Formats: sequence, C-alpha cells, structure tokens
Amino acid sequence: MEKLILLVAVLGLLMVGEARAEGAWILWQKAQITKTTWIIEGAFPSCTACIQNEVSVCKESASVLEHKCEAIEGQHFISFSNSRSITWMCLPESVDPRK
Repeated sequence: MEKLILLVAVLGLLMVGEARAEGAWILWQKAQITKTTWIIEGAFPSCTACIQNEVSVCKESASVLEHKCEAIEGQHFISFSNSRSITWMCLPESVDPRK
C-alpha cells in the first residue's frame, strides 16, 4: 500500500502539462486508491505514440508494485484488492475524462 501511494505521488510530480498542439493525445492515469484521482502523464503527437507510452508506464509500474499489467478495451491497468486500481488511457486532447 505504501509503495502504491508513493508511486502515485511520484507519477503526479512527473506529469506533463496539457499539449497545446492540435491533434495531440493525452495519456491519463486514473488512480482509485483512497479516492479517484486523475493525473496527466504526458502528451503525444499521435495515438500510437501515446499507447506505446501507456503500455510502458503500466509495465514499469507493475514491476515496481509486484503486480501484473493487464489490458482491456484499450486501457491498461493494475488491479489490487478492495477495488483499488490504477488505469492508464490515451484520449484526444479535446476529451477530459474528469468531466
């Protein structure tokens, strides 16, 4: 649990501001630990580049947390007990999942 909270905090510090370029793709992290938190992980010029980073971040995080990175419906996630999870997803910059 402490590793999980630390990982979410570190990733939050590393987040990149929203892309200004037209057509950018945003890599979002949705952490459901004690409450739901959305973090922008990065901005990419294409969907393909975003998804490549999504997979990489999920696998790296899973390794640190000693869990498995899984994929379903275009999202990569790590599930924990008690309905806790971290999910990554790529969305066009015009879509804000917090709304």
